[in-house]
Amino acid sequence: MRLKVSIETDIELLHITGKQMILQDNIIKEYDEFSEEYETICKEYESLIGYKRDEDKTKFDEELLKILSEDLKNEQLASIDKIMEVIKTVYKNPKQNSGYVQIQTAVVNVKDFSCIRIKNFDVRISKR
Repeated sequence: MRLKVSIETDIELLHITGKQMILQDNIIKEYDEFSEEYETICKEYESLIGYKRDEDKTKFDEELLKILSEDLKNEQLASIDKIMEVIKTVYKNPKQNSGYVQIQTAVVNVKDFSCIRIKNFDVRISKR
């Protein structure tokens, strides 16, 4: 059985010339429930979940996937917050400030874009 947590993100950039660019990213964390890695993760989270996986595998996996997806989501949101801080600093005083941000695999000069927005932020969990 494979357990999977994924986050799909689309960030829309509007260049000052009017051209639109959409950067798409898909972060996937996938675990084989019989792997050592998954066993280690289960042991780490037993105290947080409140019981061992052997007691109720289905419910434990469900709870663990919720926690892992929330952790991954928080990591992504923290990264987006840092990007937004730079953007706000540059936009507030563009004559004194300049800044570049890395959004997924693109390095962007903030001054070149009139709009940057999160179009899609979708968290999915599955067990197959």
